[in-house]
Amino acid sequence: MSPHSQYGFRYLFTTLYHICKSTSAYSHQYITLYTYIIHLMANTTSQHILSTAANLLGFCLFIITSLHLTNTAENNLIDEFTSIVALMLTLSSLLSFLSIKSSNPTTEYRLEQAADYLFIFSLLSIFGIVASIFINYW
Repeated sequence: MSPHSQYGFRYLFTTLYHICKSTSAYSHQYITLYTYIIHLMANTTSQHILSTAANLLGFCLFIITSLHLTNTAENNLIDEFTSIVALMLTLSSLLSFLSIKSSNPTTEYRLEQAADYLFIFSLLSIFGIVASIFINYW
């Protein structure tokens, strides 16, 4: 375990938190320090989700446009599913942006987790859409 890895820092500060909870003398100051450090570390994936979700949103719009230009959108539901995925990616980007701008650590963490779950579900849905296109048009 590298001392500079995120897992190492989390382990270190979680241990610090539990030690501070067990000692009553300076526990409030240590817990405040712990909360501040976790706040600095919490927003690690939001920037990546924001940029990648925006790129995948462009990919979804490209699929929808391609299906409509080739007049194959009437025969299947791929464009409807792609539209739903595009909406999920838009919502994921919005939640990620709000997580970056949030000053409350709890809200920031919750927004980042929601954006992460939406992004993972969108990735799995894109995989299903690409597999469906491959099966239908190969």
